[in-house]
Amino acid sequence: MNVSVTYNSSYGTVTGTSGTVANGTTLTPRLNEEVTLTATPLDGYVFNGWTVTKGTESTNYSGTSLTFVATGEMSVTANFALAETDYIIDNTTGTTLTTSRVNYWEHNAIKLTLSTDDGGIAYNGYISLFA
Repeated sequence: MNVSVTYNSSYGTVTGTSGTVANGTTLTPRLNEEVTLTATPLDGYVFNGWTVTKGTESTNYSGTSLTFVATGEMSVTANFALAETDYIIDNTTGTTLTTSRVNYWEHNAIKLTLSTDDGGIAYNGYISLFA
């Protein structure tokens, strides 16, 4: 029996009873064996639960630990996401600044909108968080 485990290892880690479970690992528990997986997000990321798929049916579970009994072929996905972050920008020019951190095409970025007092847009785009 196979249980495939997937997740974005740039966002977090998954461990099982015998240690770290690498992304793309196929576990091979015995029939009716209890399996426990634990998800840990890296700094700047959050864990949004598990998706377990058996055949064509998917079920979502919350909590960082997932315990299930292996009863057949299945896939388990750990759902990590970029954490929401508020930014304070020193605004001494009188321009209205609006920011939000986004996961834009799998890259950390800040969506930055600069607008003038009369409602015009001075800048509207993405700024990378990496040099």
